[in-house]
Amino acid sequence: MTSPYLEKDYWDERYRKRGAERIGSASGTLAAGLGGGYNRYLYRLRRKAVEEVVADLNLRLPETSVLDIGCGTGYWSSFFREMRVAEYTGLDVSQVAVDAVSREYPEYTYRALDVGKPFDLKKTFGLINAFDVLYHITDDEKFELCLRNLSRHANPGGILLIADYFDDRQKISASHVRHRSYEFYERVLTEAGFEILALKPVFYYLSRAVGC
Repeated sequence: MTSPYLEKDYWDERYRKRGAERIGSASGTLAAGLGGGYNRYLYRLRRKAVEEVVADLNLRLPETSVLDIGCGTGYWSSFFREMRVAEYTGLDVSQVAVDAVSREYPEYTYRALDVGKPFDLKKTFGLINAFDVLYHITDDEKFELCLRNLSRHANPGGILLIADYFDDRQKISASHVRHRSYEFYERVLTEAGFEILALKPVFYYLSRAVGC
């Protein structure tokens, strides 16, 4: 029998095994046997996509507060440090990840919490980054609550960046992964108070497009 997917337990154990490794397996590339070099290449494409969106929207990152959802062990912490953002807060369901990233980036604020449950950080942000994380919320009710949570933590006119496959099949491809269609996202984002400004490709992986 397959064990139930319990987010905190799953990710705590995964980060214990990963140790200090900074980035995970983008789109399952390591599991598919495609190697660490290809995995790092896909992360470079993710970074390029964020840089392009920042430029397109004329975001002034040194004047912007950032909320990073699913901060893990710090890939995006490193990026936003390089961009000299005005303020950075990282959230992750895994206490193991938060403890590790807090040691590496002591100048930033990190919290271990489940974004699919009610929370209040007592502040709002100009940019919310949710790259490759929302499809790890497999329960639809928690997914919708997460986006309402993010809406409450966005400045008026604030930007939410999401990367996902926007898969029309809306299937669970692993116990910890559920892909949802663009139409599903559109409905939930609109109900949460967001307006979709743009959709652009990040990369193609095994004939599937990852979009931002």
